Amino acid sequence: MARDRHPSETPIFGDLKPADELEPITATRLARGSNAVLRALADSDQAVSVTVQGQPALVAMSQRRYDALVQAVTASKPHATDTSFTEQLTQRFDALVAEMKAPGAAQAASDVLFGDLATMNAAHRPGTTERSDEASD
Repeated sequence: MARDRHPSETPIFGDLKPADELEPITATRLARGSNAVLRALADSDQAVSVTVQGQPALVAMSQRRYDALVQAVTASKPHATDTSFTEQLTQRFDALVAEMKAPGAAQAASDVLFGDLATMNAAHRPGTTERSDEASD
């Protein structure tokens, strides 16, 4: 079964090539012979590099090949775990909210936002008043 293999071993990944190695076709040829060229492309599993004024501009492939690529990429993605980015972000947000609700947090925020500058400067102790995780951010 294809799902048991690593994605790079499946045929859809095995014959992928960089755009500069694909057969080039000019946008003009594609436009002038659109029905015949598009039909040939749709009937094959080949991708082509469409060039505009001699420069590669896009890659064209059949919908069947595109759908197979999407399916292979989707199948190769690891399932989300508790250590996923979203979960980590949620945990960090929850911790920040908990800190903001801690006793004295409202007064501390008010002091920082509306406090006397001289008092804040006097209380600042470089290296001791910063949190250790802020220094690494």
